[in-house]
Amino acid sequence: MGGLLVALLSGLCAACAPNDKESDMQHLRLVSLDIADPEGYARYRLAMEPLLERAGGRLLLDVEGRATIHPGGFVANRALLIAFDSAAAAQAFFASSDYVDVRARLFEPAVRNAHAVALP
Repeated sequence: MGGLLVALLSGLCAACAPNDKESDMQHLRLVSLDIADPEGYARYRLAMEPLLERAGGRLLLDVEGRATIHPGGFVANRALLIAFDSAAAAQAFFASSDYVDVRARLFEPAVRNAHAVALP
């Protein structure tokens, strides 16, 4: 549990480090997953990552482990930190028909539970 939390906080701190350029600001999504089918999730990632890249998004952190992250007993076994150039770019990616299709076909059957937090 501690390793997952340390990796998440390290990635978050690195992504949010102050810089001199306003244009370097990123929109971040911290995503916690409870994956039920690792092979199905791997298929989702293979289909999703090119879409994410085309949308200008990038994975800053991808950590496997087990930790209770959210109040109420949600236990995640994977956490991601995803960066976009802006909140609008993130919204456009998650609303795109290509992503919605991949999510419905591959993500939803493979993931038991998911929580995402937008970090402006």
